[in-house]
Amino acid sequence: MRILLGKLLHFFLRPAPPKLPNGELRLHLGCGKIDHPGFVNIDARPRRNVHYVQAVDCLDRFRDGSVDLVYACHVLEHFSHLQVPAVLREWGRVLKPGGKLCLSVPDFDRLLDIYRDSGRNAESIINPLMGGQEYAYNYHRVIFTRDYLGKLLLQAGLRRVYEWTPDDGGAGHDVKDWSRRPFMIDGRPYPVSLNLEAEK
Repeated sequence: MRILLGKLLHFFLRPAPPKLPNGELRLHLGCGKIDHPGFVNIDARPRRNVHYVQAVDCLDRFRDGSVDLVYACHVLEHFSHLQVPAVLREWGRVLKPGGKLCLSVPDFDRLLDIYRDSGRNAESIINPLMGGQEYAYNYHRVIFTRDYLGKLLLQAGLRRVYEWTPDDGGAGHDVKDWSRRPFMIDGRPYPVSLNLEAEK
């Protein structure tokens, strides 16, 4: 009920989407509280910084080939492994030729390293593996490795899959989010993200 009321209020108080000087259109899917300039913010939960309150697996408001960049950090794992191929195709659909899909997801291989280093303590990885689970959308339903996600991106019709690092100069790589944030285990920082980008 609270989310429904928030969506109704948001309809009247929605911020205006940004207009970039070069006319680019960049989407930040599942943006949460992050309000990065230059992105149209899309999230299922209404917030002051969200331009469109909607599910991120159906981007019907955007035409085929109309978007320069789709950015999604720790969003894709919230879909069932059965849904992921269709979600990636939908995100690729809106991209212009040469447009980029920039993703960050929990890296299952890194989580296994944390699990081993913690003496096989399941609690050390339960949040990044399963999600915080404090609200309806925050459940993880699939795991990703570099090879598996790369294969899914290629099967979705994208090409040139490569890893990216925060602040490497690419568009969208300077967002302050889980793409760069480590988990602290026994006072030691562990990176948990797999950051991949692909082109249409």
